[in-house]
Amino acid sequence: MKTNTSLRLCLLLLTLCATMLHATEIKYGPNIVYDGKVNDAGQPFKKGKLITTYKASSNGMIAEEKDILEGEFNGRRVEKAKLSLAGKRIVFEGVVEYTIKEGDNSVTYR
Repeated sequence: MKTNTSLRLCLLLLTLCATMLHATEIKYGPNIVYDGKVNDAGQPFKKGKLITTYKASSNGMIAEEKDILEGEFNGRRVEKAKLSLAGKRIVFEGVVEYTIKEGDNSVTYR
């Protein structure tokens, strides 16, 4: 009985370690972060999220907004993408290509 429990615990720990090794966070700038799986070259690959955070003003108040691009990444192209702009006020689903201007700290979506 102890062996069976120990084996299950080892398998659980191996699964958790394998998952953690393949998921990473890439910080492109102070406001642009990718969180998800990467390929051998360290580029976004498979399931992940690209989050862009910025400040926006409305009616004299400043609020933090987020654009979130999630889906199946393959370099700069995202299949099965869901792009939520400005805190889910605008949502696009489909295929999205993106470009990050690191010096400008901005993301362009196509």
